[in-house]
Amino acid sequence: MHPIPEALSMYFPREIVGSLDFRGSLLAQTEVVARDLSPFQQFLSSPFTLLGGLMALFYLFVLLPERRRKAEESTRLSAIKKNDRIVTTGGIHGVVASIGDADTIVIRLDESGTARMKIDRKAVARVLSEPDEPTSVKD
Repeated sequence: MHPIPEALSMYFPREIVGSLDFRGSLLAQTEVVARDLSPFQQFLSSPFTLLGGLMALFYLFVLLPERRRKAEESTRLSAIKKNDRIVTTGGIHGVVASIGDADTIVIRLDESGTARMKIDRKAVARVLSEPDEPTSVKD
């Protein structure tokens, strides 16, 4: 008797363990299965197909939306103009006083225009829309 069936006899009845033949049985089963599969089934059972599918899903669900978000952000930041109300990533509210070179903006922090701050264009978290004219509420 082989050493593997003797080790298994502790957990399984001898009738089952004694009928097992471990010599080359796994290789023989693999060859039969590979020979019976169609080319399409062999392609799908390849680990490279799984890897390629996972890479495609990663591209579709992670990289494409991130690329779109960055394009929208650059469009939003390039559309900032003088007198726009903005909020920075630090929570500072201000009004655009002037636009410097490609990546700096000077904002007014108070209504008189004496307090100014120079910030990077990428520090703008959002542009506040101009409020519509207030409408009176009638009772």
